[in-house]
Amino acid sequence: MWIPVRLSHRIVRSQAGADPSVVSPLTHFRYTTMIPRILSSSLALLMMAIGTAQAGNADYRVWYFDDNGFHQEGDISAGPGASLVRPAWACGRRFTSPDYYRWVDEYGNTMSSANFSKDVHVWLPGAGCPYNALTIEYRDHSQTFPHQLGAGYMEISTSSGGGWIDAQGKIPACNCLPDFPIKFHANWSLVPSISVSLRADLADPRRQSVILPALRDLQTRVGDLAASLADRVALRRRTLLDGREASVRALEDAAQDALASASRDAASCTSAAANRQYATAYLACGRAEANVATASTLADAIQDSIAPQPGE
Repeated sequence: MWIPVRLSHRIVRSQAGADPSVVSPLTHFRYTTMIPRILSSSLALLMMAIGTAQAGNADYRVWYFDDNGFHQEGDISAGPGASLVRPAWACGRRFTSPDYYRWVDEYGNTMSSANFSKDVHVWLPGAGCPYNALTIEYRDHSQTFPHQLGAGYMEISTSSGGGWIDAQGKIPACNCLPDFPIKFHANWSLVPSISVSLRADLADPRRQSVILPALRDLQTRVGDLAASLADRVALRRRTLLDGREASVRALEDAAQDALASASRDAASCTSAAANRQYATAYLACGRAEANVATASTLADAIQDSIAPQPGE
C-alpha cells in the first residue's frame, strides 16, 4: 500500500513496510546535495557578515570619556586595552593612511562612520604643543573631525603604521635599534594566508571532515608566533630607549596580549571543529586571524618607534 507523505512541501510516496535502511533517490539527493548547500550558504552569509570586522586591521581608540573609568580624555588605546604611553616630547600621534573611523557611544554602538582619505594626526594638549585641546585632523590640516556629542571615543581602523609626533608634526629620528627586526618569524606572513584558506574550508561541507589536522597546525603556528614575539621583546628590552622606552613597552605589551588572545581563539577553533561545531569554529578562527592582524600592526608600530627615519 502507498501512503502519501509530505516532505519539504512536496507530496512523495513511501511504501508501508519498506526496509528503513533503503534510502530513496529523492532522500539521498536531499541529504547529500541540498543540506550541504544550505549549510554552505549559511556559512557564506556568516562570512559576509563578519568579514569586514575581521579584515587585517588594528582598531585604535581615541578617548573622550570612559564610563568604566579605565581611560581619560586624550588617551589612545589599541582596541579596549590599556592606553598607549605618550613620550614626554610627543604632542600627538600619526595614523598613516588609515581606512575609516567611527564614533562610538558608551554602549559600543556606532553613531556615525566614514572613510579617511589621507594621513591623520591626533593632537594632544601639552607644554610646547600647538593645540590646547584634543584635536583630530588630516595631517595637511585640510579637515578636522570634531567630537560627536555623546561619543565615548573615535575608533580609527588602520592596516598601516604611524607613530608619536613632535610639535612640528614629525616623527623624530631615533636610530635606537635600526637593525633589529621585531617580526622575525616566518609565521608573520604564513599565518594570515593559512587562516584565510582554513576558514574557507570550514565553510565548505566537503572539506570540514578532513580539516582538523590543518587547524591543529594553525594553532601550533600561532603559539610559535607568540613565543617568537616574546623572545624578540625580551631581547629588545636589554637596550633601553632614551625618551621612548615606556611608549615602546606599551606597544609590546599590547602586541603580546593580541597574540595571547589569538592563541586562545585558535585553540577554541580547533576544539569546536573537533566537535563538528563548524560555525563556532569559523568564528573562533576569524577572531584568531583578526588578533594576529592586530598584533602585526602593533609590531609594525614598534618597528617604527625603534628605528624611524629622519624627517618623518
